[in-house]
Amino acid sequence: MVININEDREIRLIWAKFQNVLNQHKRFCVRNALWKEHNMDDWDRIRDELEAEMHAQITQVRKRYRLEKRERKRLENENKPPIETTPPYIRRSKRIQEKNEK
Repeated sequence: MVININEDREIRLIWAKFQNVLNQHKRFCVRNALWKEHNMDDWDRIRDELEAEMHAQITQVRKRYRLEKRERKRLENENKPPIETTPPYIRRSKRIQEKNEK
């Protein structure tokens, strides 16, 4: 499988961005403020929304690159001349070849 560096880099950037956002959300001061208000369900909901958004963006990037790859392959196939089929090489023994030459 060929690795597309641009796709991998874009996915890594999305991943890193969301890891920073999630780390900010997981900090003690944010978690403790919601804990004091008895709102840990909101904290979990926000974390789940952030993770879902990250995965949705990664899925979009992968889908876009997959479509681009499919389009490139289609254009390559349109530009190629049709392949002429030749009959397969039939291997004959040396004795038969010598007999046919005489």
